[in-house]
Amino acid sequence: MGPQGFRAADGRRETLFHTYPRPIRFIRQLWLSLQVALTPPPTIPPQQAKPLQLLLFNGMLDSAGDYIALTFVPLLALTLGASYWQLGLLAGAASLSGAVGFLLASRLSALPRRITRGVTLSAIGLSRSTYLIIVVISLWLPPPTVLSMLISLWALRAFLSNLTYPLWVALAADLAPKHARGAYLHNRNDAMNVAAIIALPLAGAIIRSSETWGYPAGLTAAFLAGIAGFFLLIRTLHLSHGLTRTRWAATSRSSLDPRAYGRPFLIFCLIGFLWNLSLQITRPFLNVYLVVGLGATALGVGVLATISQLVSFASSHLITDVVRYRSPGWVMRMTSLLIPFIPWGWMLATASWHIAILNGISGILWVAYNMATMHTLMRLTPSRPGAAMTYQAMIFLSTSIGALAGGAMLEHMGFKPAFVISGAGRLLAALLLWSAPLSTVNEGSDHAERTGEGGESKR
Repeated sequence: MGPQGFRAADGRRETLFHTYPRPIRFIRQLWLSLQVALTPPPTIPPQQAKPLQLLLFNGMLDSAGDYIALTFVPLLALTLGASYWQLGLLAGAASLSGAVGFLLASRLSALPRRITRGVTLSAIGLSRSTYLIIVVISLWLPPPTVLSMLISLWALRAFLSNLTYPLWVALAADLAPKHARGAYLHNRNDAMNVAAIIALPLAGAIIRSSETWGYPAGLTAAFLAGIAGFFLLIRTLHLSHGLTRTRWAATSRSSLDPRAYGRPFLIFCLIGFLWNLSLQITRPFLNVYLVVGLGATALGVGVLATISQLVSFASSHLITDVVRYRSPGWVMRMTSLLIPFIPWGWMLATASWHIAILNGISGILWVAYNMATMHTLMRLTPSRPGAAMTYQAMIFLSTSIGALAGGAMLEHMGFKPAFVISGAGRLLAALLLWSAPLSTVNEGSDHAERTGEGGESKR
């Protein structure tokens, strides 16, 4: 039987659920969203549903572990006495090694499937083990030694994580039928966001509970989540035996040259390089500023990170409709003009709770910008997978340079000038974006599909 109900003043029937306090209603709505995400699309054949569900749970556990580590490892480095330059080196070295792993992944995918899977599974297991190694050395070795090893281990983790990229793409392509692939990937992404929303505040509470054991306990939780996801992946591969046939082609060196895809794509890459370079001047240090500049605790950092994730998750469906209706180029340009104000808002904040407002706004803007960027990239280079790898390589490179430059700026100028420079660089990239040739024939055809007419959109 369903819950008992009553009649509202306007005659509508309401359940007792509507009388619950708002936090309980929110938790229930989050649980219902998770249930939807965990249910495979009904058009997927039964023999493929179980592996896909396991792959979804694998994504949730990996997301929880990775978000814990990405959020709190820089704070661990801070407690070990890291300077801002060393924090920049931590982020920059990880990005550079991640780029190497990402590019090697395209070569790895050209090898026989058995070799590819063996190397990939070994890389996944080792990348998860780095969390446990960090825990052990942080408990037994002196802080200067731990800090040096932490930078190396963090770079190794980034390299191994990006080396495993072909396996995820091949599994999704093999297991999810083409007609249901988009729905499945959307559900998996939603489930991963929910896992991060749950994991971050819990990890923050664990870390805050003890000065001595807090960070080791939090990273142990990240390790356990990652290892559990690893075993689910092995089980997924076992159940999917005989279903997987996709094999990636290796990406040639010439296809990584942005000039090979035309002038619009080259301009798009250069603007993206400037944009991400400006972004990374401050992004790796935001949680550090929360602690050092605004007095936030580890729990506060976890909760504030959750707010951004939660708003992104809640707004993603609406943003999808906006991108489809107004065109990706328009959404990308509009959000790029608003995002530069976020670091300037950080500069003006005087208490950690002010960041909750900024994170809520940035959650909406970033999900719109990232979605529009992805669609714009696909429209500029349709059916050219090497173009996406080229753009991603540019992003990795700019991330590394930006993090190192940001660390140097913070050492010599402090946070507020860095926020000003970061916002100004993003604004310059946004203005260049408005003059970039992002409009393509595809946008006109999309508008024709929406309106039933030919020609370009007049909006």
